Amino acid sequence: MASTVDICNLALSHLGNKAQVVSISPVDGSVEADYCARFFSIARDEVLEMNDWTFARTRTILSPLSTNPSNVWAYAYMRPADCITPRRMQPTGDSTLHEDDSVDFDQEGDVLLTNVASAILIYTRPVEDPTRFSPGFVTALSYKLAAYLAGPILRGESGGAAASSLHNIAAKKAKEATSYDANRSWRSDEFVPSMVAARGGTVPGNATGSNPVIYPQSGYAIS
Repeated sequence: MASTVDICNLALSHLGNKAQVVSISPVDGSVEADYCARFFSIARDEVLEMNDWTFARTRTILSPLSTNPSNVWAYAYMRPADCITPRRMQPTGDSTLHEDDSVDFDQEGDVLLTNVASAILIYTRPVEDPTRFSPGFVTALSYKLAAYLAGPILRGESGGAAASSLHNIAAKKAKEATSYDANRSWRSDEFVPSMVAARGGTVPGNATGSNPVIYPQSGYAIS
């Protein structure tokens, strides 16, 4: 598992910097450690926002607001204080839903709006312990941190050009890591196109997460 210092030194290596930081909390006294301490949490939270990382995923039953500020949505809830990004919302007590299902909702500031009377929010929260980061997240974070370090360390036009390139690489690495992260879960049912389901080919998931076929006879076809 990578440590915070490992990630910082990996970021510096992306810049071709041979310096090695020893600590950023407290700062070891080097210029590089000072910059790493300044930008590390910013880069980390930005990469957390990019993807529904399984290690940073959590859920909670939302607290309803006594006053609904919307005349469009039926219910209003307070966004959790540790929520970086809301991902999905589901009704409480509904066992037919899959993990990636969600009802419609909107966000205005710290308020979440929906038409569900009692809701669970699945969201990304801050994770400060680097030993919980996935390998793909570590790589993406190192490039994102390097992008922020490029300006003050390389400086000038070369620093700006390097920062732009490293931000792009970080986004690419985060996207690649998304597919790896998705493989950490498994679901037994097969994907059913909405067109097939709408024509009665299948029933939506039940309590066991399956999609039983209504017309199992051989030769059944959708025309």
